[in-house]
Amino acid sequence: MIYEKYYTPEQLGQLEEHAGEVGEERIQAVQQEWTELFAAYQAAMEEGCDPASDEVQDLARRSAALIQEFTGGDEAIAASLGNMYKTEGGEDISSSHGMNTSPELWEYMGKAGAVLRGDS
Repeated sequence: MIYEKYYTPEQLGQLEEHAGEVGEERIQAVQQEWTELFAAYQAAMEEGCDPASDEVQDLARRSAALIQEFTGGDEAIAASLGNMYKTEGGEDISSSHGMNTSPELWEYMGKAGAVLRGDS
């Protein structure tokens, strides 16, 4: 499993504990939320919406909230997550979870996230 390449054993333990706390129902709901978010980002990208638009920034805020929920606000876990997606490619990781995305979509989402963080 690729996760061991990016997370420390302690971080993996924290993530496992967090998953147990939130439960399988919430995990499934979050996966559905990601599927819906990817579809909404795809539609916005195809419509030519600027990543800085209100519509796309709402998607970026929703994405950031899901990431925050996953990491539990732990900056080290967030850094490991970011490194994994950067190295492995978001489209490959998402496809391993049954969600088909493209490099172009990840680039678009990245631009939206950069605007949200004030990095652009």
